[in-house]
Amino acid sequence: MDNLKYNNLIDTHAHIQGGILYEDRENVIKRASSAGVKKIIVVGTNLKDSEIAIEIANEYENIYAAVGVHPHDCNDVDKKYIDKVFALSNHKKCKAIGEIGLDYYRDYTPFEIQKEFFHYQLSLAETLDLPIIIHVRKAFDDVFSILKNYKVEAVFHCFSGDLPIMEKVIENGHMISFTGSITYKSKKGISKMEKVIKEVPLNRIMVETDCPYLSPVPLRGKQNEPAHIIHTVSAIADYKQVTREEIEKATTLNAINFFRL
Repeated sequence: MDNLKYNNLIDTHAHIQGGILYEDRENVIKRASSAGVKKIIVVGTNLKDSEIAIEIANEYENIYAAVGVHPHDCNDVDKKYIDKVFALSNHKKCKAIGEIGLDYYRDYTPFEIQKEFFHYQLSLAETLDLPIIIHVRKAFDDVFSILKNYKVEAVFHCFSGDLPIMEKVIENGHMISFTGSITYKSKKGISKMEKVIKEVPLNRIMVETDCPYLSPVPLRGKQNEPAHIIHTVSAIADYKQVTREEIEKATTLNAINFFRL
């Protein structure tokens, strides 16, 4: 692990609702706390996933939840199904709607169905006055086009865009969240994400694991978990040439304000 002892990090996007992470969640959460990760937001992708996120949040004082239907899970569902997901948002530990959005990278759900339910979930988030967590791959133009019709605060989770996209996110008043993928080096020199991180304002960034996926270097290839977020924080500090304490302070404050923790 990183040599620096972190004290107050927040993993703003984790999936510990299944598999080994769920079965061993007591120790997963203890390891996170020992690494300095004091709060975790468990994010839903469908009804069952969202229900378990709420259950875990109810079980642990420092765990919170987000509920929503992922674009890959929008096929073969209807508005009544999504309404059941949103009923969970009444829980006091639910802090956001997500993850929702558009994914044109994999052809799991027809694009028009994705857009229909993105609209619907944005409308409900606006009504509920909850921030949203956006999943977007190869669909930034459509996401921006749809998002401008709603008064919602958004974080672009697991950000993968380039500098112009980052600038557009910032111009529209939204946030950007980085995962362990930013530690993956480019064979062509400075990576796209390193360029983005150098330019993105400190008051607009948050950090996440997106576990069990995207383990950071030096743990790439292993199952990810919230404790590993320290490597992402360190990478951001290195790219921006600021102290790790500065990144810890900024990302934690941003998360507290955005999710109203």
